[in-house]
Amino acid sequence: MKKYIWCLVNKEQKIVIYCYEDGSRGRKVLRGIVKDREIKTF
Repeated sequence: MKKYIWCLVNKEQKIVIYCYEDGSRGRKVLRGIVKDREIKTF
């Protein structure tokens, strides 16, 4: 079984958050973590 960890980075405040949500990498998980905040990808 594959496992995935989300890594959220705020470069301005120098914060990194790692999240694990039942091994899922779907966008639904990301939306649940960040709620209504803006999402940017690089």
